[in-house]
Amino acid sequence: MDKVASVLKEDGSVAINIRPHVRRSQVADYVMRMRLALRAEGWFEHDELVWVKPDAMPTGRPNWPVRAWESILWYSRTPTPWVDARANGNRITDRDRQRSMTRSAAFGGRAKRLGWSHHRPGSGKIAHEFSRAKNWVSVAVATVGQEVDHPAPFPPKLAEWLVRFFSRPGAVVLDPFNGAGTTGVAALGLGRRYIGIDQHAPYLDLSVRRYRTRGLLSVGDTGSQS
Repeated sequence: MDKVASVLKEDGSVAINIRPHVRRSQVADYVMRMRLALRAEGWFEHDELVWVKPDAMPTGRPNWPVRAWESILWYSRTPTPWVDARANGNRITDRDRQRSMTRSAAFGGRAKRLGWSHHRPGSGKIAHEFSRAKNWVSVAVATVGQEVDHPAPFPPKLAEWLVRFFSRPGAVVLDPFNGAGTTGVAALGLGRRYIGIDQHAPYLDLSVRRYRTRGLLSVGDTGSQS
């Protein structure tokens, strides 16, 4: 993360997709220790976003619940990173606005009766075109294309959700674990610039082929570089 910090924009964010394994009937603690270590090094952990996998494979013990979600930990070096919480929200209709005002009025009456002070008059008004997205997203693993021959495929729709949330149009998106280049497909397709790093040249070549078939490469881009 020190190397990431050296190239991260002042208001930029880092997303880490990780889930601990279960060992000897207990969740391993390496993710917990990593989170505490990053905080000790000055990183702000803003939230634990959740990727819900509706088609998760029924692995693990047959009498335990299926592990159907993964964490996406959100870090930055500042208490006020730039994000667009409405980029993945829903369009707000007139009916939504009316419903919000009705709920707010009802809650305001209850707050007054109970002596609560955190309800602001007029807080039910909606001034935006889109709602804020929730801090979880449901994306099926099966949405990964057959072209992606990688042991840990990442759904394109999930990558797009993250790119829209964490970056402005034209910004640079860096994935130090490029893999099959799905983050790059999302970033380039959404008008961002992209840098992908991977130890395995075949994966970089696969990424370039994916970009070319989608018309996402500029003239002169050739593929993997050592």
